Amino acid sequence: MMESRSIDAPEILIIEDEPLIAMYIEDALTRAGYRTVGPCETVASAIEAAHRFEGAGALVDLMLDGSDASEVTVILAERNIPFIIMTGREETAHLPASVDTPVLKKPFLAGDLLETVNAVCAR
Repeated sequence: MMESRSIDAPEILIIEDEPLIAMYIEDALTRAGYRTVGPCETVASAIEAAHRFEGAGALVDLMLDGSDASEVTVILAERNIPFIIMTGREETAHLPASVDTPVLKKPFLAGDLLETVNAVCAR
């Protein structure tokens, strides 16, 4: 996993299987003063990261390499790690009722990403 440099900055876990989207997110977050962990590109690596991560929040793509990644959101919720769902799909109804989090619809602008991350991390 790659990490950006600033040690005092809040840390955000990126769970995204599309390299260009992950780089876009990483760049926007780094420019805004966040550190990033990831990206995790598979459900297995995302689950592992969700169990270990101790940072400020996470960005979770619900579909990783064609597999449902909603289990990752359950782990993050159980660990009280704030997260944002990123999806290009319409349905998020299959998530457990206990998962109440913002959803960023792809494609999204860096400003919308940062506004949502700032709001979630401020909770």
